[in-house]
Amino acid sequence: MNSEPTFEQEWAAQELKEVNALLMPTTDNHCNLCRYCDQLLATDFHFMLHQPGYRALKISASKCSLCYIIFHAFDREIEEGQFYSGSRQWSKEMETHDVIQLAVIPEETKTHEYLKRVNCHWAGGSSRGSFRLNGDTVAIYRLRPEEKRLKPVLMTSYDLNARLETIGDWIKLCLSSHKCSDLDYDTQTPTRLLDLEPSTTGNFIRLVHANNINARYAALSHCWGTGRPLTTLTKSLASNMQGIEFRKLPQMFQEVVQVLRHLQIRYLWIDTLCIVQDDTQDWEQESAKMCQIYRNAFVCIAALAARDCKQPLIYDFRTSFIDQNSGYACRVVDWHCKEGVLPLDQRAWAFQEILLSRRLLLFGKRQISWHCYGAHLCEDDFHRSVWQPGETTRTSNKNEFDNLVPEDVEQIYECWQNIASEYSSRMITYDDDRLPALAGITTHFQSLLNDEPLVGLWRNHFVQGLAWKALPGASRNINRGIPTWSWLSVKGLFQYQQYVGTYAHLDPALRLCDATISWSGTPLSSTIASSTVTVEGSLSPVILSPEQSSRIDTTGYFVLEMEDGASVRDVTLDNGAGTIPSDLYCAHLATTRSQDPINGPFDRERLFVLLLQPSTAAENTFLRIGIGELGPSRNDSGLNDISLSKLMPRSYHTRFSLA
Repeated sequence: MNSEPTFEQEWAAQELKEVNALLMPTTDNHCNLCRYCDQLLATDFHFMLHQPGYRALKISASKCSLCYIIFHAFDREIEEGQFYSGSRQWSKEMETHDVIQLAVIPEETKTHEYLKRVNCHWAGGSSRGSFRLNGDTVAIYRLRPEEKRLKPVLMTSYDLNARLETIGDWIKLCLSSHKCSDLDYDTQTPTRLLDLEPSTTGNFIRLVHANNINARYAALSHCWGTGRPLTTLTKSLASNMQGIEFRKLPQMFQEVVQVLRHLQIRYLWIDTLCIVQDDTQDWEQESAKMCQIYRNAFVCIAALAARDCKQPLIYDFRTSFIDQNSGYACRVVDWHCKEGVLPLDQRAWAFQEILLSRRLLLFGKRQISWHCYGAHLCEDDFHRSVWQPGETTRTSNKNEFDNLVPEDVEQIYECWQNIASEYSSRMITYDDDRLPALAGITTHFQSLLNDEPLVGLWRNHFVQGLAWKALPGASRNINRGIPTWSWLSVKGLFQYQQYVGTYAHLDPALRLCDATISWSGTPLSSTIASSTVTVEGSLSPVILSPEQSSRIDTTGYFVLEMEDGASVRDVTLDNGAGTIPSDLYCAHLATTRSQDPINGPFDRERLFVLLLQPSTAAENTFLRIGIGELGPSRNDSGLNDISLSKLMPRSYHTRFSLA
């Protein structure tokens, strides 16, 4: 005998019935939208309840174009743990009981590009609250009239010539309307360029000396991949200058040549072909010129989606749902989207190439886009003045970098710290390339600051530059003679201490007395032969009690007890979790007073210390092993009434070296 269905089973059956009814498309719906989305496009309102739940949305996404967009925006963030509202995390209860509410904001002025902007929320359920999905917006755009559009018709797929015409229009707009053309360019060209003009004897390109060339050139930013790309070596230099057959170029290089020939840009710089890869002197000299190579290029072509040069530069154009009849287009704006973190976004060499370039032609997985000082344009014709979804990793420092001025020195130093932290997240094939891959950015900052670079730090900002902290998973990676005091000696992520920055008044406790960096070859792109740094300040041995000597957890944070109840707290080892040396010293790095940009200084002070270990290679020389914050162990009110002598009772003022 069959048992009666449970309440849950009846409820599920009823929900499925309702979902199936909702999925029945309207008879005149050209774009196969569900009834909810069809109303969304046709009706003017300020909010609506969309699908009855996550499950319904998921089912509808298989048939409705707009539901597909919304669902994947939600689903992606749920997987990545981005979905939250206050302290309430994603739960199965929200999946089954909550409904989706779309808050619709109609166009208010003619200057807005969107007709309606739709914010997605979870609403209803047992909590009766509104739960916003962070970062996601569905924008309902009305395609612009022909006279205001760069292209008269927006199709879901372009042939190559039409797409190249769009790029040509972007360049014309930049040259006629943007300040890019007013910027001073160095007349110096790279040592070698590729001449793309077809030979009279066949389809060849040639490697040429660029000494007497005064013409526009493009530069390529691309991933080398795991295989060996087509390169110029000592033995192939002469033959490459005679000519390289077009058919022998890998697919990406062929497509780059096609694009530039269409744009009538005759010369191209590619690192693999314009640098003699097995000539150490040539490699170091050219690597040190990355700033001028990319800053002076008319445009940089960035192959974002290709993992190596055998993959294509140009992928089929794909945009969000477009209704060709009504002229509405829908696109998800998602600031947390990881889809835009493409292969090139992860590479260390490409980081400086993107930052240094004045004009960028970005070839992504879905479409081609353009970025310069005056505009950011995309094939889907959604113009905007800021970087958009999925591009935050690639461009987190780009706008700040582009707007630096020599007069704002503190802003320049802060921008450097942001760039250094981002650079530490990038992958690099050869550890020895970590300094050369930063040489171009370093050269640019050197011209802005009129300061001397010291292995990732700066002479006039040295103490502040020491206030970096390795993040979990980092490890010491000593190579190329990089000193332990530099963040470049650590392999992995790092960040600068929160209270040593713009919103803190910093009193340096260490004084830089002398610093000398000797290079084995070309500065910034060769190995470090030797480094000498001498500082003056308070140094104190750390006394470890037996019960505290092993207090290290897996993240590398630990606490060291000192005399008179003082302690070093929130201490991080540069090498992650490990054994604390028995012979350990603290050097007072700086004292900071937190400062609100509006209300002025707070009363709270913080005292930062470097953790040092005596070097066995030289007397009165120390190796950096970590950084910490010093404060009273049972008093969290600050350091106002506690003197340095009480916190570090055995400290003494001395001059010593860091290695």
